[in-house]
Amino acid sequence: MSQIIAIPVKRMSAKVVLEKGRGWSSVDELILWSLSKAPMSATTLAQKSKLPRRVIIEIIVRMMRFRLVEAVLIDGVPAFQTTDRGTAVVASGEQIPTAKRKMSRHVSFVVDRITGTVFSKTDVRLETTSAITFLRNKGFDVRDIEVTGTSLMTSPKANIVRFQKVLRRDESLLFFDGDTVMEREDEYMMVTVDGEDVDGVPEKTPTALLEQIRLVAKSSKKDRPILVASLVREDDESELSALRPMHFEDGDLIFDHAEHRRAFAQVIGRANRRILLHSTFLRRDAFLAWRHEFRAAVRRGALVDIFWGSGTAEKPNEKTIVEAMAIASEVARDEALRERVRIHLRSTGSHSKLIIADDGEGNYTAVVGSCNWLYTGYDRFELSIKLREPGLVADVMDRLSALIAKPGFKPEIGAELFITAKKLRERDAVGGSHQARIITGAAHESILREASGTPAGRFVVASDKLGNSAFPNAIIPAEVAAAAVKASPIVIYGDATGKVSGIDASEMTHDVRERGVRLLRVSKGFHAKFLLWGDDDAVITSLNWCSWTTSADAPNGEIGVHVKRSGIARDLEIRLKFIWPELA
Repeated sequence: MSQIIAIPVKRMSAKVVLEKGRGWSSVDELILWSLSKAPMSATTLAQKSKLPRRVIIEIIVRMMRFRLVEAVLIDGVPAFQTTDRGTAVVASGEQIPTAKRKMSRHVSFVVDRITGTVFSKTDVRLETTSAITFLRNKGFDVRDIEVTGTSLMTSPKANIVRFQKVLRRDESLLFFDGDTVMEREDEYMMVTVDGEDVDGVPEKTPTALLEQIRLVAKSSKKDRPILVASLVREDDESELSALRPMHFEDGDLIFDHAEHRRAFAQVIGRANRRILLHSTFLRRDAFLAWRHEFRAAVRRGALVDIFWGSGTAEKPNEKTIVEAMAIASEVARDEALRERVRIHLRSTGSHSKLIIADDGEGNYTAVVGSCNWLYTGYDRFELSIKLREPGLVADVMDRLSALIAKPGFKPEIGAELFITAKKLRERDAVGGSHQARIITGAAHESILREASGTPAGRFVVASDKLGNSAFPNAIIPAEVAAAAVKASPIVIYGDATGKVSGIDASEMTHDVRERGVRLLRVSKGFHAKFLLWGDDDAVITSLNWCSWTTSADAPNGEIGVHVKRSGIARDLEIRLKFIWPELA
C-alpha cells in the first residue's frame, strides 16, 4: 500500500526587481582582450584558445552586435579586431557592457524544512492541515512530518539566495519589494511513496531528502506527526573569520570624543547615496545637533536609515523608543528630510554601534566601535575604527543585514545590503600590509582566549562598566595572560554597575592584584571597549567585556574589529597613558 508523505515547508513570495539578459563570461573577456592586442582570424583564435571554431564565431558575432569587434582584411584573409569602443572597454578594466533590461515580476518558492532545499512553487503540490485530515478520513495513509533541531535561516542573505535559485538563468535579482512579501509556514509538500518509488518530487530533489521520505514511509510508528531531525546546517557564529588584508592610515583609528565628532561630520559630509547608522540608544537633541549635516547629505541624494538596539524587539527600552518617536516626528515635519530619512521604531536588540556610508566616489566606508553616534554628547572617551577595504565593509553590511532580518523591519533594506556587499566583494581587493576581521557575538570569547594564551608581553582589556561578568570575561583571561607576559595585565573600567559578586568594585582590587592583574578605574567619562595584546593586535568593539556576556540568541548583539598592524597595541597604550598616567 502506498503512503502519502506530508513534508513541512516554508512558502515565500514577493514582487522582485531583476535584470534580464545574458552577461559575459571570462572566456568572452579573454577573446576581447586578445583582439585588442592584434587582429586575428577565427581560426587563429580557435587554435590559440583551444576552443571550437564555432564557439569563437558565436562570441565574435555577439560582440559585433554590441559594436565591440569589427571585421577587417589582413593580406586578403578575413579577420577581426576591437573597435575603438572595444579597445576603450579593455583599457578601462570595466565590465563589458550588456543589453540587460530591468523588469519586475512576482516570484514564489517553497523551502523544505528537512534539508532547506528551494523549489519553485509550480513544481510542488502544497496542502494544508485540513487537506491531510480530509485524506485520512478517506482512508489514505497520510504521514505528516514534524522537523526537530536547526530551523531554517530567515536572513535577507538566505532569502535572496533562495529567490535567485528560482529565477531563470539569464535573470539576476536586484531586490525584492518588502511591501509585497508574503510568508506561510502552515503548508506541506505532498509526495507519494510506493515501495522505493517517490512520486511528486521535482527532478532536483536531493538524495538526503529522498532518503528521509523513504524512511518515513517505512516507519512502523503509529504516532502522528512523525519526528524527523533537521539536516539544515547551523552556522557557527562563534568561529573567528579569516583576517583580510587592509590599508590602515593613522586617522582610521578614531581616538577620543573630539575625533569622533570630526569623523562623524566627515562620513556624513561625503555621502551622496547611502547612510545607514546603528546606535544602541537614540536622543532627539543629539539628532537635532546634526540636522544640518543630514539635510546636506539628503540634498546630495543620500537615503538615510537609522536603527537602534536598546532592549529587545519584544521588550524595547521605553526611553529609547520615546526618543526614536520624537526624532521621527522631527523628520516628518522637516520638508528636506521627510522623504529621505527613516527612523526605525523597532529595536534590533543589538548593543553594536556602527555607520555604513558611501564616500561620494562610488566606494563605501564603515565605522565600528563604542560610540552611540546619535545619543552621545561627544564628551566621553570613545574608540572606533574606520574601514575602507571592500571585503571588510561588506562583512559589516552582512552583520547589519542579519540584525534587521526579523519582523518589523523592511526586508528590502536587508536585500540591498546583501547585494551591495556582494558587489563590493567582486571588486579587486584594496590589499595593504595590515590585516583585520570582523568580530561578532561569541567570537569575542574566542579572540579573548586566543589573546590570553599568547605570550606577547602586553594584555589590556577595557570596558566602560564593571559588573559580574568581569571575572569570566576579563580578570580570569588576564590572570591566564599574567602567567605568560612580562608586564602585569591591566583591566580598565570607567564605572561600576554596583556590587560585583557581592562585593564593591573597590574591594576587588587586592584580590585581583594577588592574581597578578591590575584592576584600574580611570574615569566616569570612559566609554571605550577594547582589547590589546602584544604590540600588534587590537580589538575595538561595542562589548563591555567587564559587565556583559554575549548571548547565543543574539549572535550580532556585539560587533567589533580585530586589527593586526605593526605597533598598534603599543602605540594605543602610549596614547592612553598621556590621558591617564596611572596606566604606566
